Amino acid sequence: MIVELKPFVVLVAGLVGAWFVVRLLAKRGIDAGGLEAAVLGILAGPYVENLVTTSTLVAFGPMISFALGVLGFRVGLRLRTSFFRDRPPETLRITLIVAAVTALFVGIAVMGLLYWNFDRGHLGAATGILVAAALLATPTVVDELVQRDRMEGPTTTLIQHVSVLSEVLAILVLGIVFAVYHQGPAGIAGSRPLVAVEWLALSIAIGVIIGLLCAWYLGATNQGQNPLMVTILGMLLIASGLSMAFSLSPLLVCLVAGAVVANASPMNESIEEPCRKIWKPLLALLIFAVACAWKPPPQIAWALIPAFLVVRMAGRWCGGMAARFVCDQERDPSTERIGLSLIGQGGIGVAIALNAWQLTNDTISATVVTCLLAVGLLNELPNVWVVRNTLVDAGEFPADSVEVSS
Repeated sequence: MIVELKPFVVLVAGLVGAWFVVRLLAKRGIDAGGLEAAVLGILAGPYVENLVTTSTLVAFGPMISFALGVLGFRVGLRLRTSFFRDRPPETLRITLIVAAVTALFVGIAVMGLLYWNFDRGHLGAATGILVAAALLATPTVVDELVQRDRMEGPTTTLIQHVSVLSEVLAILVLGIVFAVYHQGPAGIAGSRPLVAVEWLALSIAIGVIIGLLCAWYLGATNQGQNPLMVTILGMLLIASGLSMAFSLSPLLVCLVAGAVVANASPMNESIEEPCRKIWKPLLALLIFAVACAWKPPPQIAWALIPAFLVVRMAGRWCGGMAARFVCDQERDPSTERIGLSLIGQGGIGVAIALNAWQLTNDTISATVVTCLLAVGLLNELPNVWVVRNTLVDAGEFPADSVEVSS
């Protein structure tokens, strides 16, 4: 009996310890949300207590793809025409410059570290996935600060738009990587083998078709909140199922579907609310799942974690400086900190790690999951503090909020 209870005692002890650490850090203004789910997942996974085996995770593959699709759909819902119409000048150029410099730095560092451990195909896939994750910048923290502290101003608006575009760009790069290094069926229904461009086009086409069908159905029926949620989740289940069948990224497919629905459905304003309600529970489940999927990586992966952190920050800092120089040298000096202010990767970083575990082999996934799980949690710790300080420097943090927080 004691032997049977031992795994559960370990889980409870780990969960309680993580809970105390999270609350202790929260009192100091550090956000460590998700640490409990990560600790619980690692302890329950096959390499500690083996309560959740690899075969169990594989069996739940459709539900994992569905959860990834919901995250991608929510990102796509932000891409309304009004979002692009109201964006600050040069937002796209700033995003692309920061992304290009960050991708260059991270790509060279990752390829250099993994060159002697992976063959050519595995090296390219792992590098591409980690580069996609490096481009991420979550807008969630900025949104929460805006709602809680009533921040407003050009730098706040610019950071919001750059972070949204960074998420979209990261998911697009991930879709391209999965198309180039496709590891699923070679063709469709016995057709000739498809090339990378065709797999990418198929991802976008599925998203467009599902999005149009969803927008048409929502426009043809007058639905309340609960039926609306059922309709959206049903469409996402179809989209993520097709993604899984063709070994495509549900993040990209559902992002495209979300963008189509946001611009084609008359109910676009009320669609985001159901997704917002299930965002945090889904994120906790994804962190738990990716932690369960963790396995000991090659030794070089442990050196990859600090290297990824440092090189990504260096790339974002240099990208912010380059963006200020190229776009507008007279812009407020705080703009040069935009790259560094957006270090948090949010839930999409976890989703990329889990998507990599689903669609790649063990050699790649062990390295990617280890790196992104550790880096994602570490980047979230100072994220609120960094964004807040950037906005304080720009003079867009309300004086009463500064006094209260200080």
